[in-house]
Amino acid sequence: MKTKLTSIICSLASLVGLMVQVVVCSATPFAYGDVLVNNFNGGNIQRYDSAGNLQQTYTGSGGLWYGAAITPQGNIATVRRSPVAGVNVFNQAGVQILTFDASAVNIPGDISVFADGTMAISSQLGGTVEFYSSTGAHLRSVSGPNQPFGSAVGPDGTLWVGGVGGVGFGFKHFNEDGTLLGSFSTSFMPGDVVVDPLDGTLWVAERHSSAVAHLNTSGAMLGSFAVDFSFYFDGIAMAPDRTFYLVDENDPRVLHYSETGTLLGSFAIASPNVPLFVAVVPEPSSCMLLITCLSLSLHVGERTKRCSLTGDKYARHTEA
Repeated sequence: MKTKLTSIICSLASLVGLMVQVVVCSATPFAYGDVLVNNFNGGNIQRYDSAGNLQQTYTGSGGLWYGAAITPQGNIATVRRSPVAGVNVFNQAGVQILTFDASAVNIPGDISVFADGTMAISSQLGGTVEFYSSTGAHLRSVSGPNQPFGSAVGPDGTLWVGGVGGVGFGFKHFNEDGTLLGSFSTSFMPGDVVVDPLDGTLWVAERHSSAVAHLNTSGAMLGSFAVDFSFYFDGIAMAPDRTFYLVDENDPRVLHYSETGTLLGSFAIASPNVPLFVAVVPEPSSCMLLITCLSLSLHVGERTKRCSLTGDKYARHTEA
Protein backbone atom coordinates (compact mmCIF):
# COMPACT_ATOMS: atom_id res chain seq x y z
CA MET A 1 0.00 0.00 0.00
CA LYS A 2 2.83 2.44 0.91
CA THR A 3 4.60 1.61 -2.36
CA LYS A 4 1.44 2.28 -4.39
CA LEU A 5 0.78 5.54 -2.54
CA THR A 6 4.34 6.69 -3.12
CA SER A 7 4.05 5.90 -6.82
CA ILE A 8 0.83 7.87 -7.15
CA ILE A 9 2.27 10.89 -5.34
CA CYS A 10 5.44 10.91 -7.40
CA SER A 11 3.43 10.57 -10.63
CA LEU A 12 1.24 13.52 -9.69
CA ALA A 13 4.30 15.48 -8.64
CA SER A 14 5.95 14.99 -12.00
CA LEU A 15 2.96 16.58 -13.72
CA VAL A 16 3.51 19.91 -11.95
CA GLY A 17 7.26 19.83 -11.45
CA LEU A 18 7.02 19.06 -7.74
CA MET A 19 10.23 17.93 -6.14
CA VAL A 20 9.46 15.55 -3.31
CA GLN A 21 11.38 13.82 -0.61
CA VAL A 22 9.71 10.63 0.55
CA VAL A 23 10.64 8.99 3.81
CA VAL A 24 9.06 5.62 4.55
CA CYS A 25 10.13 3.62 7.56
CA SER A 26 10.07 -0.11 7.98
CA ALA A 27 7.76 -2.05 10.27
CA THR A 28 8.34 -1.18 13.91
CA PRO A 29 7.05 -2.15 17.35
CA PHE A 30 5.13 1.07 17.96
CA ALA A 31 1.36 0.91 18.09
CA TYR A 32 -1.40 3.48 18.17
CA GLY A 33 -1.86 4.78 21.71
CA ASP A 34 1.39 3.42 23.13
CA VAL A 35 2.58 5.46 26.12
CA LEU A 36 6.24 6.51 26.57
CA VAL A 37 7.34 7.23 30.16
CA ASN A 38 10.62 9.01 30.90
CA ASN A 39 12.32 7.83 34.13
CA PHE A 40 14.67 10.66 35.12
CA ASN A 41 16.84 8.88 37.71
CA GLY A 42 16.46 5.56 35.94
CA GLY A 43 18.04 6.94 32.76
CA ASN A 44 15.51 5.19 30.54
CA ILE A 45 12.28 5.48 28.60
CA GLN A 46 9.65 2.78 29.00
CA ARG A 47 7.02 2.01 26.38
CA TYR A 48 3.62 0.68 27.52
CA ASP A 49 0.57 -0.31 25.56
CA SER A 50 -2.61 1.60 26.36
CA ALA A 51 -3.60 -1.11 28.85
CA GLY A 52 -0.44 -0.49 30.88
CA ASN A 53 1.61 -3.52 29.84
CA LEU A 54 5.33 -2.83 29.59
CA GLN A 55 6.45 -3.46 26.00
CA GLN A 56 10.01 -2.16 25.88
CA THR A 57 12.68 -0.23 27.82
CA TYR A 58 15.09 2.11 26.03
CA THR A 59 18.53 2.62 27.60
CA GLY A 60 21.60 4.39 26.28
CA SER A 61 24.29 6.99 26.94
CA GLY A 62 24.56 8.98 30.14
CA GLY A 63 22.06 9.42 32.92
CA LEU A 64 19.41 11.76 34.35
CA TRP A 65 17.20 11.77 31.26
CA TYR A 66 14.69 14.52 30.52
CA GLY A 67 11.83 14.31 28.04
CA ALA A 68 10.51 11.89 25.43
CA ALA A 69 9.83 13.25 21.95
CA ILE A 70 9.07 11.36 18.76
CA THR A 71 10.82 12.65 15.65
CA PRO A 72 9.25 12.91 12.16
CA GLN A 73 10.98 9.65 11.27
CA GLY A 74 9.36 7.89 14.23
CA ASN A 75 12.49 7.77 16.38
CA ILE A 76 12.63 8.71 20.08
CA ALA A 77 14.67 11.69 21.31
CA THR A 78 15.53 12.45 24.93
CA VAL A 79 17.94 14.78 26.73
CA ARG A 80 20.58 13.62 29.23
CA ARG A 81 22.13 15.66 32.02
CA SER A 82 25.15 13.51 32.83
CA PRO A 83 28.04 13.29 32.41
CA VAL A 84 27.34 16.42 30.33
CA ALA A 85 24.20 17.77 28.68
CA GLY A 86 23.38 15.94 25.48
CA VAL A 87 20.78 14.20 23.33
CA ASN A 88 20.15 10.50 22.70
CA VAL A 89 18.04 9.29 19.77
CA PHE A 90 16.68 5.72 19.43
CA ASN A 91 14.97 3.87 16.66
CA GLN A 92 11.83 1.98 17.59
CA ALA A 93 13.71 -1.28 17.90
CA GLY A 94 15.58 0.27 20.83
CA VAL A 95 18.94 0.88 19.13
CA GLN A 96 20.61 4.17 20.00
CA ILE A 97 21.27 5.62 16.55
CA LEU A 98 22.59 9.04 17.60
CA THR A 99 24.08 10.70 20.66
CA PHE A 100 25.69 14.11 20.87
CA ASP A 101 26.76 16.59 23.54
CA ALA A 102 24.78 19.83 23.76
CA SER A 103 27.37 22.19 25.19
CA ALA A 104 25.13 25.24 24.79
CA VAL A 105 22.65 23.77 27.30
CA ASN A 106 23.08 24.51 31.02
CA ILE A 107 20.98 21.94 32.90
CA PRO A 108 18.51 20.70 30.30
CA GLY A 109 14.76 20.66 30.64
CA ASP A 110 12.37 19.40 27.99
CA ILE A 111 13.02 18.61 24.34
CA SER A 112 10.61 19.20 21.45
CA VAL A 113 11.06 18.30 17.78
CA PHE A 114 9.86 20.25 14.73
CA ALA A 115 8.58 18.68 11.52
CA ASP A 116 11.98 18.99 9.82
CA GLY A 117 13.76 17.28 12.74
CA THR A 118 15.10 20.44 14.38
CA MET A 119 15.26 20.02 18.17
CA ALA A 120 14.47 22.70 20.76
CA ILE A 121 16.00 22.10 24.21
CA SER A 122 15.16 24.08 27.34
CA SER A 123 18.33 25.30 29.08
CA GLN A 124 17.07 25.79 32.61
CA LEU A 125 19.99 27.56 34.25
CA GLY A 126 21.03 29.24 31.03
CA GLY A 127 17.59 30.83 30.68
CA THR A 128 17.58 30.04 26.97
CA VAL A 129 16.10 27.71 24.39
CA GLU A 130 18.80 26.04 22.32
CA PHE A 131 18.06 24.83 18.78
CA TYR A 132 19.94 21.87 17.28
CA SER A 133 19.72 20.19 13.89
CA SER A 134 18.62 16.58 13.55
CA THR A 135 22.30 15.60 13.33
CA GLY A 136 23.42 17.55 16.41
CA ALA A 137 24.68 20.84 14.97
CA HIS A 138 23.94 23.88 17.16
CA LEU A 139 21.75 26.29 15.18
CA ARG A 140 20.74 29.16 17.45
CA SER A 141 20.03 30.34 20.99
CA VAL A 142 17.07 32.47 22.08
CA SER A 143 16.12 33.97 25.41
CA GLY A 144 13.49 31.80 27.07
CA PRO A 145 11.11 32.31 29.96
CA ASN A 146 12.53 32.29 33.48
CA GLN A 147 14.15 28.85 33.87
CA PRO A 148 12.73 27.18 30.73
CA PHE A 149 11.26 23.78 31.46
CA GLY A 150 8.41 22.06 29.57
CA SER A 151 7.81 22.67 25.87
CA ALA A 152 5.67 21.63 22.93
CA VAL A 153 5.48 22.16 19.18
CA GLY A 154 1.93 22.86 18.04
CA PRO A 155 0.17 21.79 14.85
CA ASP A 156 1.08 25.16 13.31
CA GLY A 157 4.78 24.38 13.76
CA THR A 158 5.39 26.95 16.51
CA LEU A 159 7.00 26.31 19.89
CA TRP A 160 5.63 26.97 23.37
CA VAL A 161 8.05 26.96 26.33
CA GLY A 162 7.08 27.26 30.00
CA GLY A 163 9.24 28.79 32.74
CA VAL A 164 9.42 27.60 36.33
CA GLY A 165 11.63 30.36 37.78
CA GLY A 166 10.85 31.55 41.28
CA VAL A 167 10.50 35.20 40.26
CA GLY A 168 7.84 34.63 37.66
CA PHE A 169 6.06 31.80 35.90
CA GLY A 170 4.78 31.83 32.35
CA PHE A 171 5.22 30.95 28.68
CA LYS A 172 7.01 32.22 25.60
CA HIS A 173 5.91 31.44 22.06
CA PHE A 174 8.43 31.12 19.19
CA ASN A 175 8.71 30.43 15.50
CA GLU A 176 11.22 27.73 14.56
CA ASP A 177 13.66 30.45 13.48
CA GLY A 178 13.64 31.79 17.06
CA THR A 179 11.37 34.78 16.46
CA LEU A 180 9.39 35.60 19.60
CA LEU A 181 5.67 35.56 18.84
CA GLY A 182 4.38 36.42 22.28
CA SER A 183 4.47 35.68 26.00
CA PHE A 184 2.28 35.66 29.10
CA SER A 185 2.54 35.02 32.83
CA THR A 186 0.74 32.33 34.82
CA SER A 187 -0.32 32.28 38.46
CA PHE A 188 1.03 28.74 38.86
CA MET A 189 4.30 26.91 38.18
CA PRO A 190 3.88 25.10 34.85
CA GLY A 191 5.12 21.60 34.32
CA ASP A 192 4.88 20.27 30.80
CA VAL A 193 2.45 21.52 28.16
CA VAL A 194 0.37 20.06 25.33
CA VAL A 195 -0.91 22.10 22.38
CA ASP A 196 -4.46 21.14 21.45
CA PRO A 197 -4.48 20.00 17.79
CA LEU A 198 -8.05 21.26 17.31
CA ASP A 199 -7.73 24.89 18.35
CA GLY A 200 -4.14 25.54 19.42
CA THR A 201 -5.01 26.13 23.08
CA LEU A 202 -2.70 24.89 25.83
CA TRP A 203 -3.18 22.11 28.37
CA VAL A 204 -0.67 22.55 31.18
CA ALA A 205 0.38 20.51 34.20
CA GLU A 206 0.08 22.73 37.29
CA ARG A 207 3.22 21.44 38.96
CA HIS A 208 2.49 22.19 42.60
CA SER A 209 -1.31 22.32 42.42
CA SER A 210 -1.99 18.81 41.09
CA ALA A 211 -4.33 20.12 38.42
CA VAL A 212 -4.52 20.38 34.64
CA ALA A 213 -5.05 23.95 33.42
CA HIS A 214 -6.59 24.78 30.04
CA LEU A 215 -5.35 28.14 28.71
CA ASN A 216 -5.95 30.12 25.57
CA THR A 217 -2.97 31.46 23.63
CA SER A 218 -3.09 34.73 25.61
CA GLY A 219 -2.87 32.89 28.93
CA ALA A 220 -6.50 33.25 30.01
CA MET A 221 -7.85 30.31 31.99
CA LEU A 222 -10.48 28.36 30.06
CA GLY A 223 -10.92 25.68 32.72
CA SER A 224 -9.09 23.21 34.92
CA PHE A 225 -9.52 19.90 36.72
CA ALA A 226 -7.84 18.33 39.74
CA VAL A 227 -5.78 15.13 39.44
CA ASP A 228 -4.83 12.46 41.97
CA PHE A 229 -1.18 13.50 42.43
CA SER A 230 0.81 15.30 45.08
CA PHE A 231 3.43 18.00 44.62
CA TYR A 232 5.56 17.28 41.52
CA PHE A 233 3.08 16.72 38.72
CA ASP A 234 4.94 17.54 35.50
CA GLY A 235 4.16 15.00 32.78
CA ILE A 236 1.17 15.44 30.48
CA ALA A 237 0.38 13.99 27.04
CA MET A 238 -2.75 14.05 24.93
CA ALA A 239 -3.80 10.85 23.16
CA PRO A 240 -5.47 10.91 19.73
CA ASP A 241 -8.85 10.33 21.41
CA ARG A 242 -8.33 13.59 23.38
CA THR A 243 -7.74 11.85 26.70
CA PHE A 244 -4.71 12.61 28.85
CA TYR A 245 -1.92 10.47 30.30
CA LEU A 246 -0.22 12.04 33.33
CA VAL A 247 2.83 11.30 35.51
CA ASP A 248 4.16 12.72 38.79
CA GLU A 249 7.81 12.26 39.77
CA ASN A 250 6.83 11.02 43.24
CA ASP A 251 4.07 8.65 42.12
CA PRO A 252 4.48 5.10 40.73
CA ARG A 253 1.40 5.35 38.47
CA VAL A 254 0.39 6.68 35.07
CA LEU A 255 -3.06 8.27 35.37
CA HIS A 256 -5.53 8.42 32.49
CA TYR A 257 -8.09 11.26 32.44
CA SER A 258 -10.81 12.44 30.10
CA GLU A 259 -10.80 15.95 28.68
CA THR A 260 -13.42 16.91 31.28
CA GLY A 261 -11.42 15.59 34.25
CA THR A 262 -12.92 12.13 34.77
CA LEU A 263 -10.39 9.54 35.93
CA LEU A 264 -10.58 6.75 33.35
CA GLY A 265 -7.97 4.47 34.86
CA SER A 266 -4.34 4.06 35.83
CA PHE A 267 -1.49 1.60 35.60
CA ALA A 268 1.66 0.95 37.59
CA ILE A 269 5.06 2.01 36.26
CA ALA A 270 7.58 -0.85 36.25
CA SER A 271 10.51 0.13 38.50
CA PRO A 272 9.54 3.81 38.71
CA ASN A 273 12.51 6.11 39.29
CA VAL A 274 11.33 9.72 39.20
CA PRO A 275 8.99 9.58 36.18
CA LEU A 276 9.00 13.06 34.65
CA PHE A 277 7.67 13.14 31.10
CA VAL A 278 5.17 11.18 29.10
CA ALA A 279 4.29 10.96 25.40
CA VAL A 280 1.68 9.07 23.40
CA VAL A 281 2.15 7.53 19.95
CA PRO A 282 -0.56 9.28 17.91
CA GLU A 283 -0.97 7.11 14.83
CA PRO A 284 -1.89 3.45 14.26
CA SER A 285 1.37 2.89 12.38
CA SER A 286 4.86 4.20 13.01
CA CYS A 287 5.46 4.52 9.29
CA MET A 288 5.13 8.00 7.87
CA LEU A 289 5.18 9.68 4.52
CA LEU A 290 6.86 13.07 4.55
CA ILE A 291 6.35 15.22 1.51
CA THR A 292 8.50 18.32 1.20
CA CYS A 293 7.48 20.74 -1.49
CA LEU A 294 10.85 22.14 -2.37
CA SER A 295 9.84 24.01 -5.49
CA LEU A 296 6.37 24.24 -6.92
CA SER A 297 5.18 27.09 -9.08
CA LEU A 298 1.58 27.21 -10.24
CA HIS A 299 1.13 29.81 -12.93
CA VAL A 300 -2.27 31.43 -13.20
CA GLY A 301 -2.06 34.14 -15.85
CA GLU A 302 0.74 36.41 -14.67
CA ARG A 303 0.41 35.32 -11.04
CA THR A 304 2.68 32.73 -9.44
CA LYS A 305 1.75 30.90 -6.27
CA ARG A 306 4.38 29.05 -4.26
CA CYS A 307 3.68 26.39 -1.69
CA SER A 308 5.63 24.75 1.07
CA LEU A 309 4.41 21.40 2.33
CA THR A 310 6.02 19.75 5.31
CA GLY A 311 5.22 16.72 7.40
CA ASP A 312 3.44 17.32 10.68
CA LYS A 313 5.14 16.58 13.94
CA TYR A 314 4.70 12.88 14.61
CA ALA A 315 4.16 13.11 18.38
CA ARG A 316 4.37 15.29 21.52
CA HIS A 317 6.72 14.70 24.62
CA THR A 318 6.22 15.64 27.94
CA GLU A 319 8.48 15.99 30.73
CA ALA A 320 8.71 17.22 34.11
